[in-house]
Amino acid sequence: MKSRSRRLARAAAMAVTVAGAAVGTATGPMFGPGATAHAQEPAVPHPSGTMVPMLDCSTSSAASVTRDEALERAKVWVDENLAYDQGKCHSDENGSYRQDCSGFVSMAWHLPHSYVTWDFDPADPAFKNFTHAISWDELKPGDALVLNNANTEHIGLFAGWTDSSHTAYTVEAEADESQGTISEKVVRATDNYWKDFHPIRYNAITDEESTSVAQGWGVFANGNFHLVEPGSSGRLYQITSPSAGPWSSWEDMGGSSVGTPAIINRGSMYDLFATNADGEVMQRHYADSAWGSWYHDATASGNVTAAKGSGVAAVYGLDAYRLFYVGPGGDLFQSWYNEGWHSQSLGGDFVGTPAAAVSGDQVKVFATNSSGQVYQRNYTNGSWGGWYVDKTTNGPITAKAGTGVAAVHALGYDRLFYVGPGGDLFQSWYNDGWHSQSLGGSISGVPTVVMSGDDRMDVFGTSPAGGLFQRTSWAGGSWDSWHQIADKP
Repeated sequence: MKSRSRRLARAAAMAVTVAGAAVGTATGPMFGPGATAHAQEPAVPHPSGTMVPMLDCSTSSAASVTRDEALERAKVWVDENLAYDQGKCHSDENGSYRQDCSGFVSMAWHLPHSYVTWDFDPADPAFKNFTHAISWDELKPGDALVLNNANTEHIGLFAGWTDSSHTAYTVEAEADESQGTISEKVVRATDNYWKDFHPIRYNAITDEESTSVAQGWGVFANGNFHLVEPGSSGRLYQITSPSAGPWSSWEDMGGSSVGTPAIINRGSMYDLFATNADGEVMQRHYADSAWGSWYHDATASGNVTAAKGSGVAAVYGLDAYRLFYVGPGGDLFQSWYNEGWHSQSLGGDFVGTPAAAVSGDQVKVFATNSSGQVYQRNYTNGSWGGWYVDKTTNGPITAKAGTGVAAVHALGYDRLFYVGPGGDLFQSWYNDGWHSQSLGGSISGVPTVVMSGDDRMDVFGTSPAGGLFQRTSWAGGSWDSWHQIADKP
């Protein structure tokens, strides 16, 4: 326990009063590669003291926050590189919060006001009881690192491990007056700053919900990957694996699938969607540890029907199953289930398999035209915007003609995966504009991307010979090599 006099002496030495708030110096220790300085914070006494407290910056709050929401909220300040200033409240779409390290984490977690460092620390007598201590290996994106002693009072948001061995990670924090909000990789073997911090978890943070990630022909649920693909006979097959392997044999799921199928998970339930030779969408449901029979999805006007040979994208979002597919006339359709199936045309002129991603109360759909250019349309606040082309600085994002695209909203960004005109796999992600990179390989058709943890992303694709291949990235960092996991079913 730190004494009142010790707190007061430290605060008096560090602080000056500006606009009714104490502002700390920018003389914190150095950390990690690049030796980044961090401000001592907060430069005010413990609640038992008598100095003027820092700005509270009260705002609206949420009963809980998902990890992805916490990272997205933090990204706003990181992208803006918001100046460190304990004497200011910053107001934006995320509310009003004090511009220092504890205000930053308060904002990311959508707390009711800007707390101070000791409020977060379970070991401090003034602890506010909304976090709990965890181990380093238990850290997930959206957790925090806190240090609260006589020399340093600071907190940062843990943004994810950069590798499966947990040798390095990304931390985001309000650093000091000169640097503002930073995002930096920390290598544990050479780190001399963050190593002394204590991992904590917000009691009301929740893991990713299935509604925040769109599924293609793969999903990770209940501890296992589930991938579905048509065999040479047109029947649908499933292969499964725990996150660390091994992979099962192909399981015959029956039916008749032409084009790219889709799978959705909700808790212990699964739903498969596939288009038959006539383009009709068929569904099979798994519940109570058993698969039901295949059946047609139908609206009051007849069977839900895609263009012959095309696939279907499926997602559960905004309290409904939603299917996206190219109709027989080339326009994109959405069908959703609400006490029966309903359909609407979203217009456009497309080919191949579309994709959809859900983030919060927004649905984003992506589709490719006959030249492979990727178009996007967004559903926000109850209405659809117009179609527009997704572009990098080098021009329109372009997939191999006739294929399609996979999409996911993960690790704070919209991400697209698609086969490029040359046959290699590409990822494009949106961060103040679209950016693209080739992931290599030789892939045919439409890939699928699966979030198999809070900071792990796996992409799967089929080679021209029919082999199933996998590649993995941790926390949006580097990718491992392509490796084959199965032959054609």
